[in-house]
Amino acid sequence: MEITKELPSRESLQMVCKAISVLDAILCSEWEYRYYSYNSQWGEGEEFCEMQDMEGERFQILFKEKDCIINGVHNDYEAADKSILTKGLPETYQEFLFGEPVASYGTNFCIWTDETGNWQCNETGKADGKEELLHILDGNPITYKQWAEEYFEVEEIPLDVIEQVYRGETLTESMVLAVNPEMEDWEQLMSDLEDINYTFQFKR
Repeated sequence: MEITKELPSRESLQMVCKAISVLDAILCSEWEYRYYSYNSQWGEGEEFCEMQDMEGERFQILFKEKDCIINGVHNDYEAADKSILTKGLPETYQEFLFGEPVASYGTNFCIWTDETGNWQCNETGKADGKEELLHILDGNPITYKQWAEEYFEVEEIPLDVIEQVYRGETLTESMVLAVNPEMEDWEQLMSDLEDINYTFQFKR
Protein backbone atom coordinates (compact mmCIF):
# COMPACT_ATOMS: atom_id res chain seq x y z
CA MET A 1 0.00 0.00 0.00
CA GLU A 2 1.04 3.62 -0.38
CA ILE A 3 1.29 4.54 3.25
CA THR A 4 0.87 8.29 2.77
CA LYS A 5 -2.60 7.60 1.34
CA GLU A 6 -3.58 5.00 3.94
CA LEU A 7 -2.78 6.99 7.08
CA PRO A 8 -5.63 9.00 8.60
CA SER A 9 -5.34 12.74 9.12
CA ARG A 10 -3.09 14.06 11.88
CA GLU A 11 -6.06 14.66 14.19
CA SER A 12 -7.54 11.21 13.57
CA LEU A 13 -4.13 9.58 13.97
CA GLN A 14 -3.73 11.19 17.38
CA MET A 15 -7.06 9.74 18.48
CA VAL A 16 -6.02 6.30 17.23
CA CYS A 17 -2.72 6.50 19.09
CA LYS A 18 -4.48 7.41 22.33
CA ALA A 19 -7.04 4.66 21.83
CA ILE A 20 -4.59 1.83 21.26
CA SER A 21 -2.49 3.02 24.20
CA VAL A 22 -5.57 3.07 26.46
CA LEU A 23 -6.57 -0.42 25.34
CA ASP A 24 -3.04 -1.76 25.86
CA ALA A 25 -3.04 -0.26 29.36
CA ILE A 26 -6.32 -2.05 30.14
CA LEU A 27 -5.14 -5.37 28.76
CA CYS A 28 -1.68 -5.33 30.33
CA SER A 29 -0.53 -3.58 33.51
CA GLU A 30 3.09 -4.62 32.96
CA TRP A 31 4.89 -2.04 30.82
CA GLU A 32 7.46 -4.44 29.43
CA TYR A 33 4.77 -6.47 27.66
CA ARG A 34 2.87 -3.58 26.10
CA TYR A 35 3.29 -2.44 22.53
CA TYR A 36 1.73 1.02 22.59
CA SER A 37 2.18 3.96 24.95
CA TYR A 38 1.27 7.64 24.87
CA ASN A 39 2.69 10.65 26.70
CA SER A 40 0.53 13.77 26.53
CA GLN A 41 3.21 15.86 28.31
CA TRP A 42 6.22 14.99 26.16
CA GLY A 43 7.28 18.60 25.78
CA GLU A 44 5.85 22.08 25.57
CA GLY A 45 3.05 21.80 23.02
CA GLU A 46 4.18 18.25 22.14
CA GLU A 47 2.68 14.79 22.65
CA PHE A 48 4.34 11.47 21.91
CA CYS A 49 3.26 7.95 20.98
CA GLU A 50 5.55 4.94 20.80
CA MET A 51 5.34 1.33 19.72
CA GLN A 52 8.06 -1.07 20.76
CA ASP A 53 8.31 -4.82 20.86
CA MET A 54 10.82 -7.12 22.48
CA GLU A 55 12.66 -7.65 19.19
CA GLY A 56 13.57 -4.02 18.64
CA GLU A 57 10.92 -3.02 16.10
CA ARG A 58 9.47 0.34 17.03
CA PHE A 59 7.98 3.61 15.87
CA GLN A 60 7.85 7.03 17.48
CA ILE A 61 5.25 9.65 16.65
CA LEU A 62 5.57 13.29 17.67
CA PHE A 63 2.42 15.40 17.68
CA LYS A 64 2.92 19.14 17.64
CA GLU A 65 0.10 21.66 17.70
CA LYS A 66 -0.48 21.41 13.95
CA ASP A 67 2.25 19.04 12.78
CA CYS A 68 3.16 15.38 13.08
CA ILE A 69 6.15 13.17 12.25
CA ILE A 70 6.62 9.40 12.41
CA ASN A 71 9.97 7.65 12.76
CA GLY A 72 10.17 3.89 12.23
CA VAL A 73 12.75 1.19 12.91
CA HIS A 74 12.51 -2.39 11.67
CA ASN A 75 15.36 -4.77 12.43
CA ASP A 76 14.71 -6.94 9.38
CA TYR A 77 15.79 -4.15 7.05
CA GLU A 78 18.96 -2.15 6.51
CA ALA A 79 19.25 1.29 8.06
CA ALA A 80 18.29 3.96 5.55
CA ASP A 81 20.33 6.87 4.26
CA LYS A 82 18.97 9.71 6.37
CA SER A 83 20.09 12.31 3.83
CA ILE A 84 17.58 10.79 1.38
CA LEU A 85 14.84 10.28 3.95
CA THR A 86 15.04 13.84 5.23
CA LYS A 87 15.27 15.71 1.93
CA GLY A 88 12.80 18.57 2.24
CA LEU A 89 12.13 17.86 5.91
CA PRO A 90 10.79 21.04 7.57
CA GLU A 91 12.95 22.63 10.26
CA THR A 92 10.29 22.00 12.90
CA TYR A 93 11.05 18.25 12.82
CA GLN A 94 14.85 18.40 12.82
CA GLU A 95 15.35 18.29 16.59
CA PHE A 96 13.07 15.27 16.95
CA LEU A 97 14.55 13.22 14.14
CA PHE A 98 18.20 13.94 14.87
CA GLY A 99 17.95 14.17 18.67
CA GLU A 100 17.35 11.55 21.33
CA PRO A 101 15.88 9.00 21.62
CA VAL A 102 15.38 8.71 17.84
CA ALA A 103 19.09 9.08 17.03
CA SER A 104 19.92 6.04 19.18
CA TYR A 105 17.04 3.95 17.84
CA GLY A 106 17.84 4.60 14.20
CA THR A 107 15.60 5.24 11.22
CA ASN A 108 14.30 3.00 8.43
CA PHE A 109 11.63 5.48 7.36
CA CYS A 110 10.10 8.79 8.37
CA ILE A 111 6.78 10.30 7.40
CA TRP A 112 5.59 13.81 8.20
CA THR A 113 2.76 16.24 7.56
CA ASP A 114 3.49 19.28 5.42
CA GLU A 115 2.02 22.77 5.76
CA THR A 116 -1.22 21.57 4.12
CA GLY A 117 -1.59 18.61 6.49
CA ASN A 118 -0.75 16.03 3.83
CA TRP A 119 1.61 13.16 4.59
CA GLN A 120 5.05 13.22 2.97
CA CYS A 121 7.61 10.41 2.72
CA ASN A 122 10.84 10.07 0.76
CA GLU A 123 11.38 6.58 -0.60
CA THR A 124 14.84 5.00 -0.76
CA GLY A 125 13.85 2.22 -3.14
CA LYS A 126 14.51 -0.39 -0.45
CA ALA A 127 12.11 -2.36 1.74
CA ASP A 128 11.75 -0.60 5.10
CA GLY A 129 8.90 -2.32 6.96
CA LYS A 130 6.63 0.68 7.30
CA GLU A 131 3.53 -1.18 6.11
CA GLU A 132 4.14 -3.87 8.74
CA LEU A 133 4.67 -1.40 11.57
CA LEU A 134 2.00 1.16 10.74
CA HIS A 135 -0.97 -1.00 9.71
CA ILE A 136 -2.35 -0.71 13.26
CA LEU A 137 -2.83 3.03 12.66
CA ASP A 138 -5.41 2.66 9.89
CA GLY A 139 -8.21 3.91 12.16
CA ASN A 140 -10.20 0.68 11.99
CA PRO A 141 -11.08 -0.74 15.45
CA ILE A 142 -11.20 -4.25 13.96
CA THR A 143 -7.50 -3.99 13.13
CA TYR A 144 -6.66 -3.50 16.82
CA LYS A 145 -9.16 -6.16 17.93
CA GLN A 146 -7.60 -8.82 15.71
CA TRP A 147 -4.07 -7.90 16.71
CA ALA A 148 -4.75 -7.70 20.46
CA GLU A 149 -6.70 -10.95 20.69
CA GLU A 150 -3.75 -12.76 19.14
CA TYR A 151 -0.99 -10.94 21.01
CA PHE A 152 -2.60 -10.99 24.47
CA GLU A 153 -4.09 -14.46 23.84
CA VAL A 154 -7.66 -13.55 24.76
CA GLU A 155 -10.71 -15.07 23.15
CA GLU A 156 -12.86 -12.00 22.64
CA ILE A 157 -12.51 -8.26 23.13
CA PRO A 158 -15.91 -6.58 22.59
CA LEU A 159 -15.74 -4.59 19.38
CA ASP A 160 -18.29 -2.05 20.62
CA VAL A 161 -16.04 -1.08 23.54
CA ILE A 162 -13.02 -0.74 21.26
CA GLU A 163 -15.12 1.48 18.99
CA GLN A 164 -16.11 3.64 21.98
CA VAL A 165 -12.47 4.11 22.94
CA TYR A 166 -11.56 4.93 19.33
CA ARG A 167 -14.22 7.65 19.45
CA GLY A 168 -12.70 9.02 22.65
CA GLU A 169 -15.72 8.31 24.85
CA THR A 170 -15.29 8.52 28.62
CA LEU A 171 -13.90 5.27 29.96
CA THR A 172 -16.04 3.63 32.64
CA GLU A 173 -15.41 0.72 34.97
CA SER A 174 -17.83 -1.47 33.03
CA MET A 175 -15.95 -0.74 29.78
CA VAL A 176 -12.65 -1.69 31.43
CA LEU A 177 -14.06 -4.95 32.77
CA ALA A 178 -15.59 -5.80 29.40
CA VAL A 179 -12.10 -5.60 27.87
CA ASN A 180 -10.28 -7.18 30.82
CA PRO A 181 -12.50 -8.99 33.36
CA GLU A 182 -9.40 -9.74 35.46
CA MET A 183 -8.30 -6.12 35.86
CA GLU A 184 -6.64 -5.70 39.26
CA ASP A 185 -4.21 -2.79 39.16
CA TRP A 186 -6.64 0.10 38.93
CA GLU A 187 -4.13 2.58 40.36
CA GLN A 188 -1.72 1.82 37.52
CA LEU A 189 -4.51 2.16 34.98
CA MET A 190 -5.59 5.54 36.33
CA SER A 191 -1.99 6.74 36.24
CA ASP A 192 -1.68 5.56 32.63
CA LEU A 193 -4.92 7.30 31.64
CA GLU A 194 -3.70 10.55 33.19
CA ASP A 195 -0.44 10.26 31.22
CA ILE A 196 -2.43 9.68 28.04
CA ASN A 197 -4.87 12.47 28.98
CA TYR A 198 -7.85 10.22 28.38
CA THR A 199 -11.09 10.92 30.26
CA PHE A 200 -12.28 8.24 32.69
CA GLN A 201 -15.01 8.01 35.29
CA PHE A 202 -14.29 5.56 38.07
CA LYS A 203 -12.60 5.61 41.48
CA ARG A 204 -10.69 2.85 43.19
